[in-house]
Amino acid sequence: MSDLLHQPGFLGTAANFGADMTLAAMVLFAALLTIGVVLAVKGKYGAHRWMQTTCGPMV
Repeated sequence: MSDLLHQPGFLGTAANFGADMTLAAMVLFAALLTIGVVLAVKGKYGAHRWMQTTCGPMV
């Protein structure tokens, strides 16, 4: 597994695969949590609860 993480990355930078995956995951989680906030502001609390419960523990 650690051999995979040390392979060249996929974003075209000097970073390795593990760093690129971490960055991609953090951007995805930030976007999902932002969507959760927007849902709460719009009053869609059921969808907000589902989104935050699903994404929160991953961060």
